[in-house]
Amino acid sequence: FTFNSKLRSICADRLDTHTIMEIHDPNLIRAAVVIVLVKSKKQNEAIFFDQRAPHLTRHSGQFALPGGRIEIGENTQSAALRELNEEVGVTASTDQIIGRLDDFPTRSGFCVSPVVVWL
Repeated sequence: FTFNSKLRSICADRLDTHTIMEIHDPNLIRAAVVIVLVKSKKQNEAIFFDQRAPHLTRHSGQFALPGGRIEIGENTQSAALRELNEEVGVTASTDQIIGRLDDFPTRSGFCVSPVVVWL
């Protein structure tokens, strides 16, 4: 793949036609992660991963997509963008969001909603 506007359009079109499977379980803690598609130094596409700090009580030291709990007053998109900025130091806007993927429950009691961002 070449990281260009054609690839962005293909990704956005496919995400747009995807019917999102949402989970509505009040027993799960809502969280959002961000899948960032970005050009690497070698001019290929890349995805950001984060290594969680070793002192955290949950999932310490694990590699993960940037993300976390959806706070009161936030929606999935705003939480994903906030977490991207907090965890990776990258600021993205809602117009850089090209879609969402299916919610998924975790063994640790979260319902995670992935947001796809093109940078």
